[in-house]
Amino acid sequence: TVLEAAERHQELIDELIETVAAYNKDVDRDLLTRAFTFAARAHEGQQRRSGEDFINHPWGGEDLRGLRLDEQTIAAALLHDVVEDTETDVKEVRDEFGDEIAQLVEGVTKLTRIQ
Repeated sequence: TVLEAAERHQELIDELIETVAAYNKDVDRDLLTRAFTFAARAHEGQQRRSGEDFINHPWGGEDLRGLRLDEQTIAAALLHDVVEDTETDVKEVRDEFGDEIAQLVEGVTKLTRIQ
């Protein structure tokens, strides 16, 4: 369930929010928690080649942490692999997060397909 996914990844969610709050005191905690939890639930059981849970990938890199991105962009970064690597489609992302984030997810998805 959603609550179980949030509880299991609470440390990562807290780290994400703390990082953003360091440069944005008005951080949208709810949006980031919902995006992370949605992605974690969609990727449940998936692992990277390293054996690490897949959800660690979108947020785990220093590349995102140092960019001081807004919450909508971070949500899209968390969600783009959901559309690429799970049965979840962009309509579900749009229904849950709205047009702006869905468009960002679609843009990131298109960029990752460019060789």
